[in-house]
Amino acid sequence: MKRCMVSLFGLFAFLLFSFFDCFADKTNYGFFGSADLPVDQRVTLHIAENMKIFKFDAIEKLWIGPSGANNPRWSHIVTVEPGNHIIHCQYRESNFRGPSWTSDTVILNYNFLPGHSYFLTWHMTSDDRIQIFIKGLNYGFIDKTGKVVVENIYDDATDFSGNLAAVKKGEKWGFINRTGAVIIPLSYESALAFTEELAAVQSNGKWGYIDDKGVLVVPPTFDLAYLFSSGRAAVKIKKKFGYIDKTGQWIARAAFEDAWNFSDDLAIVKQNGKFGYIDIKGDLIIKPDYKEGFRFTEGLAAVKIDGKWKYLDKKGAVTIETPNDGAWEFQNGLACIKYGKRYGFINKEGKKIIDATFDDAGNFSENLCSVKINGKWGFIDTNGKVVIKPVYDSTFSFSEGLAAVRKNNFWGFIDRSGELIIDYQYSNGSKFINGLARIQK
Repeated sequence: MKRCMVSLFGLFAFLLFSFFDCFADKTNYGFFGSADLPVDQRVTLHIAENMKIFKFDAIEKLWIGPSGANNPRWSHIVTVEPGNHIIHCQYRESNFRGPSWTSDTVILNYNFLPGHSYFLTWHMTSDDRIQIFIKGLNYGFIDKTGKVVVENIYDDATDFSGNLAAVKKGEKWGFINRTGAVIIPLSYESALAFTEELAAVQSNGKWGYIDDKGVLVVPPTFDLAYLFSSGRAAVKIKKKFGYIDKTGQWIARAAFEDAWNFSDDLAIVKQNGKFGYIDIKGDLIIKPDYKEGFRFTEGLAAVKIDGKWKYLDKKGAVTIETPNDGAWEFQNGLACIKYGKRYGFINKEGKKIIDATFDDAGNFSENLCSVKINGKWGFIDTNGKVVIKPVYDSTFSFSEGLAAVRKNNFWGFIDRSGELIIDYQYSNGSKFINGLARIQK
C-alpha cells in the first residue's frame, strides 16, 4: 500500500533493474540493481511516508516489515548477494518501529564488488508493500528554484527542522544550518532531527537530548530515544519503553513493550502483545485490546477489530464501520480505504467520497493525492478527478506547492499543474520543508 511509498526518500540512478521469483506467488518485489559500484559502497535503505525504522541484526541482513501501521509483528531477514541469484528470506519475530522517526534511514554494510549487479527483494505474506532503494551518492539540499544551497557532501542527512538538519560524514553525526555551516560539531554516533527545540543524539551507545546550541539537556542514559511531540518523547531502557518530558522526567514509566510518538496528543503503546493509546499525562485512555492500529490523525485512528478495520474516536468509541480490507490515516479530511485490490477514499462520516478504482494510493496533502493507474502514478483532487496525468514511476506528496516525481530513474519536481519546475537530475528526492529539499546527486 502506498502508505509507505508516497514520500519516498530516494532512488539511486540504476543502470539495471528487474524482478526475480521467490517463494511463489505471495512474494512482493521492490528491488533494483546497479552496476560498477565501488568497493565498500554502503547501502542506505529508505522507508517512507509513515517513517518506519527497520533494524538489522548483522551485516548483510536487514529487518523488513509490512506497510501497515504497527503490524503484523514480524519481519524478514534479507541477504544481499552479487550476481543473478540473491534471495535468502526467513521469518523472524521483530518489534519494528511505527510511524515515529523522521530520520528514517537504515545502513546495511556490504562489501560490493566493481562490475557486478546487485539486487534486493523481500518476501511478504500480505498484500501490503514497501519499497526499498539503494543509496549511491551523497546528500545535499536545494531551494525551490533548484539552486544548490548545501553541497551534496554528506553520507546521510535528515530534513531541516527549523534552521538545523542532522548530517553524517564518515561515522559521525552533527548539525548544519541552512547555509551549510556546521553549527553543532559532527561528534555523535547517531542523531535525529530537532523537534520541539530538542534533538536525540547517541554517545557511547546511549541516547540523550541536546538543544540547538549543542548543550546536553537530557543526559545520554537511554538505549533508544525518539522525537519529541506534544512535549513528550518515547525512550527505551532495560528493554521497556516509557515517556519523558523535556526535562528528562518520567511521564509514563518504562513498562511498555513498544511505544510510538504522540499524534493528536495520543500515543500508541504495546502491552501484552496488543495496542492501546495513552494521553500526554501518561494515562491509558484506550485499553490495549487491538492487534493492529494506526496513530490518531484528525481525531480518529484506524484499528482492526474482528478482521476488519474500523475507526475510533479519542474516547475509544467506534465511529466508522465500513466493509473494507484496509484503512489508513485521515489527511485533509479523507482516508484511503482498500476494497479487495482497489483503493478509494471515505470522509470522516464514513461516506465513500472517491470510488475504489485505483491500483494504489497515497495520502492527501495540499488537497492532492498520488494514485496509481495502470502501473503509473499521477495525482487526483479531493473530488477524485485526475488533475496530473499518471506518467510517473514514483512520487512524493505535495509540500509547499511542489512534489518530487521520478521518471527513468531520476527525480525532478513538478508544481500543482504538473509543470516540471526542477528538471529530472537527482538520484534521490524528498519533500520541501521550509523552502529546502534534501537530494542526492
